[in-house]
Amino acid sequence: MQHRKQIILSSIIGFILLILGIFLLDYSSYLIETILDKKLAISPGNPGFKLWRDLDIPIYQKIYFLNITNPAEVESGATPILNEIGPFVFKVKISKKNLKFTKDEMVVSFSEQKYFFPEPESSAYDLDKTKVLFKTNFELNLITIPNIPLIAVYKMINSSAMNPILRSLILLLLNRFNFSFFITGNANQLLFDGIHSDIQCLIHKINKTLMPDCIFGLMKNQNGSFDGPYETFTGFENINLISSIIMFNGSSELDYWSGPECNKIAGASNAELLPPAKSFGGIKSYRMFRPDLCRVFVLKLNATNIESDVNGLRTDRFRFDPGSFLNSTENPSNGCYQPNQDKIERKTRQSFASAENIGLGSLTNLFNISMSDLYQAFSTLNTPPQEFSIGKPSGVFDLSACKQGAPIYISKPHFLDADPIYLKNVKGLHPIASKHDPYFDIEPVTGVPVDFVVRMQVNVDFKNQGTKFPKIKSNMIPLMWQEFSSHITDSIAAQIRIQTKAPTIIAYSVTSLILFIGLALIIYATIVLILSLHRSILLKRCDHDSVDSLIDNAVSASTGNVNNNDNITIDNITNNNDSDGTKELKETSIHTHTNQAFILSRIKSFFTSSNHKYQ
Repeated sequence: MQHRKQIILSSIIGFILLILGIFLLDYSSYLIETILDKKLAISPGNPGFKLWRDLDIPIYQKIYFLNITNPAEVESGATPILNEIGPFVFKVKISKKNLKFTKDEMVVSFSEQKYFFPEPESSAYDLDKTKVLFKTNFELNLITIPNIPLIAVYKMINSSAMNPILRSLILLLLNRFNFSFFITGNANQLLFDGIHSDIQCLIHKINKTLMPDCIFGLMKNQNGSFDGPYETFTGFENINLISSIIMFNGSSELDYWSGPECNKIAGASNAELLPPAKSFGGIKSYRMFRPDLCRVFVLKLNATNIESDVNGLRTDRFRFDPGSFLNSTENPSNGCYQPNQDKIERKTRQSFASAENIGLGSLTNLFNISMSDLYQAFSTLNTPPQEFSIGKPSGVFDLSACKQGAPIYISKPHFLDADPIYLKNVKGLHPIASKHDPYFDIEPVTGVPVDFVVRMQVNVDFKNQGTKFPKIKSNMIPLMWQEFSSHITDSIAAQIRIQTKAPTIIAYSVTSLILFIGLALIIYATIVLILSLHRSILLKRCDHDSVDSLIDNAVSASTGNVNNNDNITIDNITNNNDSDGTKELKETSIHTHTNQAFILSRIKSFFTSSNHKYQ
C-alpha cells in the first residue's frame, strides 16, 4: 500500500513538472523579455540608470573648418577655394539635471547640461594658435570664413517686416562703414571665445536686446549650456515608449515650421536610448529629435546583424532617411519644413520696436548722420525689399527659423549626396561616404546605441542682392563640418552582454531543471512500479511452491498408508483366517486412504494448472 502511494504521488508530481517545463519552454522567451524590459526602463534602481543620467561614456566632437584660401578673389567674383583644417577635438560631457519622476515612475523630466573639453593630444591643430601639431616647422594658420553677422543683417533688412525708414537707415550705415565680407581668427576665437564684430556693435547700439554684445562665435555660450527641459516616458510600463518625448520646453511641438506635422516632436526620441527591437531587423525606423538640429529626423534601417567596432557586439545599422535633405519637389512631405514666416516677421518687428521708439533724431545723432545722408536714405523708400527664394536644390536644410533668422543651412559633410550644383560652386571638397556619412549602430535586444557618428556641415547662404558686394556670387558657402561620436567602452559592452544573456541563461536553466526533475520523478515511479509488480509475482510463486510441497507430502503420506494397509489387508486375508466382520473393516480403511490420496492429487493438479496459467 505504501509503495502504491509513492508511485501515484511521484507520477502526479512528475507529470505536473513535465507539463510546467514544456509550458515554460514556450513561455520563457516572453519571461526573458519581461525581465529585461524591467531592467532596461529608466528607473533609479536599474543598473543602466547611472549610465543614462550621467552619460558616462566617451563622447567626442571633432570640428573641421573649411578655410577660404582666396578671400580677395572671391570679393571680385571668383569661386571660393576651400582648405579643410582640422580636426579640433573636444571631449563632450553631457549630464542630466533636475530629474523628477512621477509617482508611478512612468514619466521623467530633466534638463541636459553640456560641456566641451579640448583634447589637444587628439587634435591635429592647436586650438588657440591653429598651428599644425606634431610637425617640426610650426606655422600660424588663421582661418577665414564668411562674416555671418553681416550676412544675417542683410537678410533681416530685406524682410518685408522691417520698418522701411529703419531699413533705409541701416542700409545707409552698412554702406558708410567698411564692413568686410570675411572674418579671420583662430579656431578658439571662431568657436568659443568669440571675435570682435563691427556689425554686431552697430546693431548693439540700435537694439541691445537683439544684439547683446559685439562678440561673434559659432559656439559662443554653449559651454555649460542647458537643453530642455525634456519630459519623456521611462519605459517602466511600456518599454516601447522608453525615452519617447512627451514635451520639450513645455510643448509637444515646435513653432519653427510652417506645417503642424513638421513641428510635431511628441513620440520622437533624443536617441540616447531607443525601444529595443528584440531581434535583428525587428524595427525598421526611429524618429530622433535633437534641439541643435531643430527638427525630427527619421533613422532608417540600413543593415542588420553586423559586427560593430565595439567589442564584437552584433548590431543593426541605421542611417538618416535619404529623403531628409530632399527639397519639397523631390520629397513632398518636406513641404512643411519651410520657416514660419509669420513668426519670423513678428520677431523682426519686436526686435526693432525699441529702435523705432528711439526716434529718428536720436539715431542720426547716435551715428552722426547728416541731412544729405538722410535724404539719400529716404530716396530708397520706394524700392521694394529683395525677397529671397526659399527653394533650394536638394541636399541642404534651412535652419534659419531656429538660428535667429541667420541664413544657416546644414548638409552632409562636403555636400555628400547633395545636388552637384553645390560642389560646382566651390573648390576643394571631396565627398567620401565612409568618411562623411552619419550612422547609428544599435544593439537590438537593449536598444542601446553602442556606436554612433553624427556628421553635419554648417553652411551660410549668401545673396548678393541689396548688398554692397554685388560682385560676390550668390552661393551656399561651407563654414565647417563636425563629427559627434560615441563608442561605448568594453566594460559597458560586457555589461550589455551580461544583461542580455543572464535572463536567458537563468530562464532556460530553471526550465531545464524543472523538466529534469519531472522526468526523473516519472522514471522513478515507473521503476518502482516495475519492481513492485515483479515482487508480487515472486511472492505468488513462492506461495504456490509452498502449497505444492505440502500437497506432495500429504499425497505421499496418504499413498504410503494405503500401500501399508493393502499389504496388511492382503497378508491378513492371506495368512489369517479372520472373521467376516474384521475383513469388512479393513477393506473400508483401504478405500478411505485411497480416496484421500485421490483428492489431494486433484488439489495439486488444480494449483499446478493455475500456476501455469498465471505464468
